[in-house]
Amino acid sequence: MHANRMILAVLIFVTSCQAEMLNDTQLVCYLEDLITSEDWTNLEPTVIDKGATKVTLESSRDPVEVLGQFKSVQSVSVGEANLLTFLESDDADFITRIDSAMANNLIDQVIHRLQPATDSTVCSDSTRRYRTPDGTCNNQEHPEWGMANLPLRRFLPSSYDDDKKAPRKSSSGYNLPSARMVSIGATNEVRELLASGYSALNVHFGQLLSHDLSQVPQIPDPQGLLRVTPNPDPSKMDLLPPDNEISNCAGQDAHITCGKSGDSRTAEQVGLTALHTVWLREHNRIARELSRINYHWNGDRVFHEARKIVGAEWQHIVYNEYLPLLIGKRVARLYGLDVNLQTGAEYAYDGSVDATIRNGFATAAFRLGHSQISATVWRVDQHFERVFSDIKTREAFFNATHIYDTQGGGSGAILRGMLVQPLDGVDRFFSSAVRSHLFEDPVKGFGLDLIALNIQRGRDHGLPGYVRFRAEVCGFGLITTWEDLEHALPRRIAKRLRRIYRSVEDIDPFVGLFAERHLPGTLVGPTLACLLAKQFSYLKQGDRFWYENTEGEQALTSEQREEIQKSSMARVLCDNTDDLLEIQPCAFLMPDDDELWSMYRRQKYEYESFVEYSKYHRYPDRNGQLRNFSNRRANCEDESRIPRMDLNAWAER
Repeated sequence: MHANRMILAVLIFVTSCQAEMLNDTQLVCYLEDLITSEDWTNLEPTVIDKGATKVTLESSRDPVEVLGQFKSVQSVSVGEANLLTFLESDDADFITRIDSAMANNLIDQVIHRLQPATDSTVCSDSTRRYRTPDGTCNNQEHPEWGMANLPLRRFLPSSYDDDKKAPRKSSSGYNLPSARMVSIGATNEVRELLASGYSALNVHFGQLLSHDLSQVPQIPDPQGLLRVTPNPDPSKMDLLPPDNEISNCAGQDAHITCGKSGDSRTAEQVGLTALHTVWLREHNRIARELSRINYHWNGDRVFHEARKIVGAEWQHIVYNEYLPLLIGKRVARLYGLDVNLQTGAEYAYDGSVDATIRNGFATAAFRLGHSQISATVWRVDQHFERVFSDIKTREAFFNATHIYDTQGGGSGAILRGMLVQPLDGVDRFFSSAVRSHLFEDPVKGFGLDLIALNIQRGRDHGLPGYVRFRAEVCGFGLITTWEDLEHALPRRIAKRLRRIYRSVEDIDPFVGLFAERHLPGTLVGPTLACLLAKQFSYLKQGDRFWYENTEGEQALTSEQREEIQKSSMARVLCDNTDDLLEIQPCAFLMPDDDELWSMYRRQKYEYESFVEYSKYHRYPDRNGQLRNFSNRRANCEDESRIPRMDLNAWAER
């Protein structure tokens, strides 16, 4: 949450308590001085969060310090920084003790000083054609809807014990079991269930998507390119530029730095870094081609047009490949998530839809990828053989060593590994890499529990219990007893949760969502599918820049839309991965076995191009299969099976 909104959240917890203290009077004066300080006109930025010293792999590091890096580092005026520091201190509690009229007056002053211009924002002409970095003016009538750094919206009203900020208690009035106790009791089993037929690309792509929904800045360049770091192997493609601000980035060589992108979490794990690198390369590849086609364009025009094309590619891949396999064709169709090929409905932008991210989605539902994390990250050569050693996930957090390891295949080996490593299922089983070793200290050998962090975060954010999301948001049957719960969860899991929680109403959403029985042909249960579909529906219907929108200055031409619909993750990887010679047409699914295909060659597949298949079919079927489609590998140069966009559709005539 943006610093301004954090301050407002702190100040909003006001009571009418009348306990006056001399010290409180002094604090009121101090706060008023901060509000009226001349430092508010000082444009020199002040960085609020302070990082720790960079360490090497051989050095000790504190996992909690690493976790702290996930807070956004904001550059703000000196006045705002001072006010934020004060309001996050213990002294800020005085606001709950002073006269309510005085408190409300102070709140009004702070709101006037800090609240960013939202409804009063004037959208310039350029915002009608290009998306702004922070999302403002996507909705011309409500410029702040869907923008970055605003408070999350809610599916349900917040659930706090004091209706303000104290975490909710059990329906019986007792404290809820500790998050760590729930983590150990509900998920602490060493067992990995695979999602049959799905590749590990899903988990890395899903994490990139999750981060994309919360932060979308840019790094401009005079030529319209994004800044890169030359690869230590000159025969390979460029890497991300170095991030000299990030601390606790472990590496076997102290000179190795984690990569920098538009998201401060890029270096969280090597798979995420590799995919960030792919999309940076894709932007620059398109920018260079646009410069060749439209040599009269300046760098700014090239940058914005390339960014617009990459954004459209991203939308198409998310909604045409990733989501149908995750939530299934029936749910996707029910919520209007089809793309407009032969099977989708005509798209119509709806200016009344607020695309802002919902709290239950960001804090619980779309953390599903944490269950899909494997204990290792595979690395394979150009023949997809595991000639390189696997990377232990517990050693991959904020460790850039493997990206630069040309002897181990570099980022290309990691990306190729995603295509053949089986995907772990979405369930209550979590790898020890995130259950006990998150951001582990390489020397002391201890880390954090991501499951416990997620559970506690949900409570801190005031999320109601799982059964309320199921009934009130998704309209499924109300669960009031443990016997009722067995209709939604396997009996064995329901009994386990009964030993942990006092009531079914107490079950944390993060726990309940991942324990549900899966819907046929999906990777998730019904409530989780519902929450995901609702949020992605808001993101699509409320996006003026959705690539299928035919109205407005930002609209693509029909020829350009046809080219975007040729996009696939397979093509993006082919064009931007070192030594990737062939790939399965649907990269999110495991490749079909070439030997078996040769043995049963008499079996005719109607489609061997996923792009063509997706034009005429909804998928997958109830068994998670794409009927009548062969996903055997194709040569990256075979455009009949892995089509390529023709950027001449963007030639300015």
